[in-house]
Amino acid sequence: LSSPLLPYRFSYSIQQPSLPEPSECPGVSQASGECQDSERVEVQSSNDDERVCSQEALVTSLPTVQTARKPANTKVELIRGLDSLQLMVPADGMSSSTLSTGGFTVAWNFGIGMWTVSAITGGAPLLFTAFSIPFWIVGARLARDTFKSALVGVRLNMDRDEFSLREEIVGGTEYKVRSGKTSDLTEVDLFVSGYINENPVRCIRMVAGAEVITFGQNLELAEQDWIVSEIRNFLEL
Repeated sequence: LSSPLLPYRFSYSIQQPSLPEPSECPGVSQASGECQDSERVEVQSSNDDERVCSQEALVTSLPTVQTARKPANTKVELIRGLDSLQLMVPADGMSSSTLSTGGFTVAWNFGIGMWTVSAITGGAPLLFTAFSIPFWIVGARLARDTFKSALVGVRLNMDRDEFSLREEIVGGTEYKVRSGKTSDLTEVDLFVSGYINENPVRCIRMVAGAEVITFGQNLELAEQDWIVSEIRNFLEL
């Protein structure tokens, strides 16, 4: 008597072979009529499918790295290697942006000065005159930022162990130095530091533990995006 045909199921289309008699297939169970060789074929096919699925999962799990393009005509110099990153942001000088910010700074401080003098000479109460203090603080920050953008450049050096950010006045004199371990840098992004005439003032922010480092306030937005993306890719953030 011949055994009934076994149902073969494959994930791809092949010509189904005819089954031999149970006595002709080595390792056949006479009671069930199943062939061990066919079981090995089915197991091998299942293993192949699992291997393909695992390879597809590996490909889809790989992170994609997006880097903004270097803006045309930028004066910023950036070199990124496998184990180091060097960035040089030159001082803005007497550019249109610096002149605009400087003009607004002069007008702001002049207006606050006139109001304060009028309050004092007019015999206003001391508490009323003290209302000008927050505005003087803002004026001082504007004057500092204008000075830095016109005369101070930024040099960032970073490797896998340490980083240093140096602010240098035109001529090479160090204005401020901040450094630390590269592993402490946990965040690099664009940060809105304030508003001028209702326009946001953005800068590049690096967070190293409890310290927040900002620079590049007077760069164009495309330049800021490019620098942030390069630093983030180097740090694998």
